[in-house]
Amino acid sequence: MGTWGKGNLDGDGPRDFLDDVVDNLEQEVESCFENGEITLQAGEDVLMPALHIWSRLCESCAAHAPQLDQLRKWMTAYLPVYDREMPELADPQFTAERRKVIEATFKVLEKQSEAYWNKAGNGACSN
Repeated sequence: MGTWGKGNLDGDGPRDFLDDVVDNLEQEVESCFENGEITLQAGEDVLMPALHIWSRLCESCAAHAPQLDQLRKWMTAYLPVYDREMPELADPQFTAERRKVIEATFKVLEKQSEAYWNKAGNGACSN
C-alpha cells in the first residue's frame, strides 16, 4: 500500500476506491443508453445527477474525467430528447432554465475532460 500524504485520498487504496466510485457512475450513465437511446426520465433521474457528481469528484478529488468523445456522445444523444419532451411537461421558463443547467454541466465536464486527458496523455497523470 502506497500512502503519500495525510489527506483522505493520499494513498493507493483510497485512489482505487475513488476510481471504483467513478467507474460505477459511468456504468450508471451507460445504462441510460442500453438500446442506443435515452429517455427523458433516465436523463433527468440518472444521467444528469451522475454527471454532476462525477464533475464534482473531478473538481474536488482529482477523479478521472470521462473521455471527451464519450461525453459529447452522451450530450448529443440527450439534448434532442430533452428539447422534444420537456416542453410537453413543464412551462417554457423552467424548460429553458433547466436546459442551461444541463448545458453548463456538460461544458464543465468537457473542460475537465480536456484538462485531465491532456495531462494524462503527457504522462503526468497516473489514474
